[in-house]
Amino acid sequence: MNSVLLNLSHLGLSTLPDTFPGFLKEIDISYNNLNMLPHKLPESLERLDVSHNCLKELPSILPNNLKTLDVSYNCLEFLPEYLPIYLESLIVTTS
Repeated sequence: MNSVLLNLSHLGLSTLPDTFPGFLKEIDISYNNLNMLPHKLPESLERLDVSHNCLKELPSILPNNLKTLDVSYNCLEFLPEYLPIYLESLIVTTS
């Protein structure tokens, strides 16, 4: 599998761009200060790590190809009603 990873972890980010390149397979934005994610994430995305942020909610629609989602150590109040059909791993550990 050819993996295209965007690693934005540990940068102290509080905002993200509204869109990401459509060819990304993995995005790691862990250990930042994010309180929200863009509403549209790349459909090609298979792994998303948003652990250790300040997220209160996730986008209502996540990419269908997403296989691994790590939302550990956030302030999530709920998860989206519908999760991607190919999701194999959902990590929701809290402190």
